[in-house]
Amino acid sequence: MTAAERTERDVRVWSGAWAARALLSSVGSIARHRDRPWRALVTPEFVWLRGHGLTRVESNALRSVADLELFVELEGALYPLDFSATETPRPRRVPIGAPPAGEWGELADAFPLAPVGETAPITLERVPLVFVRSAAVQPLRLLRTRGDAFRTWALRAPRARLSPLRFLRLDTPEPDTVVVGDPLPPLPGRRFTLRSGLALPAGWALAIGDTPIPAEWLPSVATWLRCGRGDVVVFEPIEGGEVAEFTRWRGETFTPLTRSSIRASYGDESVGDATLGGEA
Repeated sequence: MTAAERTERDVRVWSGAWAARALLSSVGSIARHRDRPWRALVTPEFVWLRGHGLTRVESNALRSVADLELFVELEGALYPLDFSATETPRPRRVPIGAPPAGEWGELADAFPLAPVGETAPITLERVPLVFVRSAAVQPLRLLRTRGDAFRTWALRAPRARLSPLRFLRLDTPEPDTVVVGDPLPPLPGRRFTLRSGLALPAGWALAIGDTPIPAEWLPSVATWLRCGRGDVVVFEPIEGGEVAEFTRWRGETFTPLTRSSIRASYGDESVGDATLGGEA
């Protein structure tokens, strides 16, 4: 870096306290700056940032975030910064109010997933995960189906079809059964893709605001959700919308699929005599 470049990088456009706010949908862009010594606060509508002293490079980085508003803080009030007149911004005369009250924390702590490369999915505690349509073709490796249909199939299917699968009987009125593995049983039900322990409805992907989560980032999401080896986290839309909620099932609650394990879970009825491929 030349002396001129260092000078340009270090030029301050404001030497005092400042604040910025952006819509929650812009968290992906804000997260790229998580290593900067700024403080953050999440409200129901905005992500707020705060700092002291603003260089030209930092100012340009913030202004590249869609719909971000930049303010200076004077005597507890926020004044919008006006960049239109000169290269050096000036605060406007009318404040918008005071900074929001709340527990401001380090920017890095507000974004538990560190960005890698140019893009990164970001999850905040109060920023909802949403579903977006996905054209990517991914194998389906989780099925939620009726327990009685699954039991009948499992007691009649060849043994080779059972060995790649594990199952979990749910305590629901039907009761339902969750089946994990490949290939899945040819039964009616809801099918999900499964990667890094995260199960998504077929044809959908996760996004945070307007920032889709790339498939290669799912292991980081799984880590953030404390998804252990063998655990399954199933994402489903909240009724009436595209906001995602998740249910976690620990790996030890799943049982390897054999005829014996099916009978132990569902009881031994006459259908068990009509097996294909032998084995009790």
